[in-house]
Amino acid sequence: MNILVLHGSSRDAGNTEQLTNLALEGVPYTSIRLREKNIRPIHDQRHDEGGFDAVADDYDEVTEAVLAHGFSDFLYADLLVRYVGAYEKLCRSLVAELA
Repeated sequence: MNILVLHGSSRDAGNTEQLTNLALEGVPYTSIRLREKNIRPIHDQRHDEGGFDAVADDYDEVTEAVLAHGFSDFLYADLLVRYVGAYEKLCRSLVAELA
């Protein structure tokens, strides 16, 4: 299995990151913390003759990682929905145990 985890939180070692680490313990995966990446806004130039101006940031690095992990096709959307559902169940069971 080829797993990529994109952490979108601004918090270091937040609840979601800790639960993800617990859920994937012993499983090989790649983790990207978006808060550590420099992703700059762009000016939409899709319809301009010259196209987009180059932006010096980490967008290409993140995009390449996503594509390298098999997310190049929307057919994977169903798998993502299933993982999110499984993740929700895991979180609920962990919360119930801690309560």
